[in-house]
Amino acid sequence: MNLSIFKDSKFSIGIISSFILSLIAVITATTIENEYWVVFIILSNVLLFFSIRRADRLYREKGK
Repeated sequence: MNLSIFKDSKFSIGIISSFILSLIAVITATTIENEYWVVFIILSNVLLFFSIRRADRLYREKGK
């Protein structure tokens, strides 16, 4: 990956937020007896998708 991708704040925030949401989902699934953890997993995956899409766009722009 290019250094410009890691310098991008939206990419970094998206990846870190996705990781934190995944941790919250695991903690919620193991400690609380409800189905809220599914919401956190879905949000985490959506956020990860858009972050990777942004990184791919930045990588392709840098290559041109």
